Amino acid sequence: MLGIPLIVLTLLAGRGIGHLQRARARALLGLVVTPVPPGHPTGFWRRLLDPRDWRAILYGLLLFPVGVVTGAVTRAGWAAMLAGLTYSLYSLWLPESGLLVGETHVGDVLADLVAVAGGVLLLVVLPRLVRVLARFDAALVRGLLR
Repeated sequence: MLGIPLIVLTLLAGRGIGHLQRARARALLGLVVTPVPPGHPTGFWRRLLDPRDWRAILYGLLLFPVGVVTGAVTRAGWAAMLAGLTYSLYSLWLPESGLLVGETHVGDVLADLVAVAGGVLLLVVLPRLVRVLARFDAALVRGLLR
């Protein structure tokens, strides 16, 4: 007896998620997504079978793992880039600086060069990767929130 009202509430929540995500896509991704016509479909069965609400729920479910991966890659990438670029500065205060390759300790200068080169590489690659992830998010919006 509780299942039908729960489905209706889920569909209403899906419609709200759709409105919020369309606004986010418009503001942050520059997408013009056709807004859902105002008002709800009339009648219980039409509302229950409205494909826009079901697509919005699917988008909301997919947005969680996509957001987690996008956020983790972005944060970890920028942190590693910043650490690599500034390694020469903070390695002065580390107890044992340098690289340990297998059993061999590589000198401080080579460690600095490798760290800074890695930071520069991330500085070049990371913005492109973030754009690819944003395009994937935009494709989800276009595919599911139309």
